[in-house]
Amino acid sequence: MKFCTYIFILILGFLQSIYAQSTVLQGNVLSTDNRIISFASIYLENPARVVSVNYEGFYSITTDSCIKTLACMAIGYKTQKINLDTVQGNFLNIVLEAENYRLDSTQVQASQPITAQYIIANAIAKRIENEQIYKRYSVNVYIKSMQKLVNAPKRFLGRAVKKELNLDTNGQGILYLSEAQSQLNFKAPKHIKEIMISAHSTGNEGGFAINKASDLSINFYKNLINWPTLSAQSFVSPIAAYARLFYNYKLVGISIQNGEPVYKIQVIPKRTFDPVFAGYIYILKNNYKIYGLDLSLSKKANINFVDSLVVKQQYVKENEHWLPSSINFKFYGKILGFSFEGYLSGINNNYTPNPYFTPNFFNNEILRIDSNVNNRDSVFLDKYRPLPLTSDEVQSLTKYYSKINVQQSKKYLDSVDIASNNFKIIPFALKGFKLKNRYHRVEWDFDALVPAFFYNTVEGFGVNYGVAFHKKFGIRSFSIKPEVRYTLKNEEFNADLTFNLLYNPIKRESFKLNFGSAYLDLNPNGTINTLNNSLNTILFAQNFMKLFKKEYVSVSGGRDLYNGLYFSAGVELARRYSLSNIDTFSFRDIKSKNFTSNNPLEPSNNTKLFPDNTALNLSASLVYTINQKYTTKAGAKYYETPKWPRLIFNYRRGVSGIFNSTSDYDFLELEIQQEKINVGLLGFSSFSLSGGKFMQRNELYFPDYKHFSGNLALVFNPGLKSFHFLDYYNYSTDTRFIEAHYEQNFTGFFIRKIPLLRKLKLDEIMGASYLWQPTKGNFTEFYVGLQRWFLKIDYAFSFNKQGYFTQGFRIYYGL
Repeated sequence: MKFCTYIFILILGFLQSIYAQSTVLQGNVLSTDNRIISFASIYLENPARVVSVNYEGFYSITTDSCIKTLACMAIGYKTQKINLDTVQGNFLNIVLEAENYRLDSTQVQASQPITAQYIIANAIAKRIENEQIYKRYSVNVYIKSMQKLVNAPKRFLGRAVKKELNLDTNGQGILYLSEAQSQLNFKAPKHIKEIMISAHSTGNEGGFAINKASDLSINFYKNLINWPTLSAQSFVSPIAAYARLFYNYKLVGISIQNGEPVYKIQVIPKRTFDPVFAGYIYILKNNYKIYGLDLSLSKKANINFVDSLVVKQQYVKENEHWLPSSINFKFYGKILGFSFEGYLSGINNNYTPNPYFTPNFFNNEILRIDSNVNNRDSVFLDKYRPLPLTSDEVQSLTKYYSKINVQQSKKYLDSVDIASNNFKIIPFALKGFKLKNRYHRVEWDFDALVPAFFYNTVEGFGVNYGVAFHKKFGIRSFSIKPEVRYTLKNEEFNADLTFNLLYNPIKRESFKLNFGSAYLDLNPNGTINTLNNSLNTILFAQNFMKLFKKEYVSVSGGRDLYNGLYFSAGVELARRYSLSNIDTFSFRDIKSKNFTSNNPLEPSNNTKLFPDNTALNLSASLVYTINQKYTTKAGAKYYETPKWPRLIFNYRRGVSGIFNSTSDYDFLELEIQQEKINVGLLGFSSFSLSGGKFMQRNELYFPDYKHFSGNLALVFNPGLKSFHFLDYYNYSTDTRFIEAHYEQNFTGFFIRKIPLLRKLKLDEIMGASYLWQPTKGNFTEFYVGLQRWFLKIDYAFSFNKQGYFTQGFRIYYGL
């Protein structure tokens, strides 16, 4: 009897496995006039799951006997529900009928009909309440990015475009394709942790691409939408608290979607060039939640990389909650004769409300990418991919997987090296040259030739050249860079060597060794680069840079003590020599300008600035970034841009009596700084406030002073702590100081209101700097400027405690 029972159970299980066997249902989603409907959503229940229609209107679903119905929905169309028991075969085309949004006749005839303004006002009033889905949840997110070239010139910069980019006969081809699958975890109010499960990509992303789920979690319940890859400015949501200052609204009508009455409202920008959307927003009548979005941005909204962008977002109802199920971006652009298009799609599945998280699960790690994330094969991706590949994408990935093993072979990597290590004299002269051996993970980095030649009044004409060797082994790396310096006037040869070792990336543990002899700027912040100083000296008789010689050996290292808390320390023993001018050559004799001595404190006197000395200096630094977020990738830690201030503590000590050292001082400095503080539509702010004091100064020399980033040349360094008109050396102090900087980048807030100028997409800059030290007193400057990519132009004015006023333009080019 027991035997028969076992046999019955086995047969029953076998029959059940056959009955529940999964099948694949495929087809196209079309409109009633036979047009493809791209990126429609197909929703399945028990368990709830969302798949998406691809760019070509094709879908593919794995179903089993537990799934009885599916619902196909798309913004602007009626939802189509299908009973799978009635489907014959494995192919089914789904036809969607355009939704007919009508104004309710009773509302039209009412004395106070419901208006778009009334609906939007309620959506705004309830947006914070409606934003809250769950206090805790986890969700699986699939992201695909694709960029495709649709038209290109035959040749560009002398190169055959079709061959270089591997295009088809029509000059088209996929430039970039990526897929990523992540688990996104959330805990109120703002805790996020993403775990990337799989990812792969082909080509070079560039431009507008996203593969992090957290970056694609666009929330229109927020006042502002931020896309750093698309624009530095923020965009106003149609239901922001102050949205009615930027939008007009028109009620198109009301329709029933899945048994829910839904308003369709047209979103109309009040001003053409504001950072706003145009299109439609769909609002649920019963609770004023977002049902869907169909919005667009044009280049008039000051976006980068693309000329137009369309975003569509669909919400679905699960357990009485309306959850964002999918979001899609379609974009198009044209530049220098190249036309391109592409899309980003994100699909959310398997929402788990109120999951259990371990006590330390939500720390400052916001993204974890394991080392095997790129090792998932195509079978794994095919199984979990909710968005089918298009024919072009299949072809692109087929090439990728067919080459993936070959591309890791020595033969292939050597062939890539031969192509990329193509030496050309002009790029080498201006930018340097990199010689790579990818198989052995080795790189030789040769300095650019033109900047290596220099002229200054201390050494005359000379050359300073270096070659760096980089080697990676696992997640660790080291580099060695020797540099040689030779001058013709005094026939002097100097050399030094730098060795860097990164041996624990997860803790950012590093070691550095330097030794040799070198001619260095008296201001260690770097006053003016060697090339600009040479040009100013030869062409304008302005020898800004002041130098001293140092024979030295130094050792330093650092590591994270705690997340956001980085400690570094070092020791240096140096023999330092004060120098004088030995040459005064210039192509032009400018009567109003004369060479100054190498003593910045006595420019008309060629005496030495300090006696030759030996110094043993110790240094230590603590840098603490409040609430520092980071990404862990393959055993290494990468810090995110801080959203909170950074505190910096610096200490230096000159130790006397050891190795004939005569330096004897203690210096303390404290700084608080933060960059790119988001201030909404007004762009972002940056600031730095610091102060310091020499606690005791029994014996110190000018190189030991506290120095500042000054400038007297037309071309300047645009860093936050850089001044426009501060003398390079005269404000250096051996006592105490207070320094402050503030800069506001308006990201086009004003320029976009000015015809013609707004086409340049310029950022407006405004800032101020302040310095005080006891001898010189106050130095204050204010500036305004414009910048775009690698070019910045500032107009600044400054004054000191005597009221001396200086003004003028300063430029920066980052070529």
